[in-house]
Amino acid sequence: VSARTTKELQEAVRTVVDVDAGERAARAGRWREVVDLLLPPPDDRTVDLFMPDGVGIEPAPAGRVHTEVR
Repeated sequence: VSARTTKELQEAVRTVVDVDAGERAARAGRWREVVDLLLPPPDDRTVDLFMPDGVGIEPAPAGRVHTEVR
């Protein structure tokens, strides 16, 4: 849904609110499929994409959390 004005946004919201439960469930299923296609589960390649130099910190000892950023 695209809205450029307040009135268009209000109409879009009314359209969504007025959808019956069956149609809402069908749309939610389609939305999940689209999100899964566009945003696959993160893996090592995802980390490399956003952090090509790695995390840059040593792992914290068991039971501790790092509080400093290098």
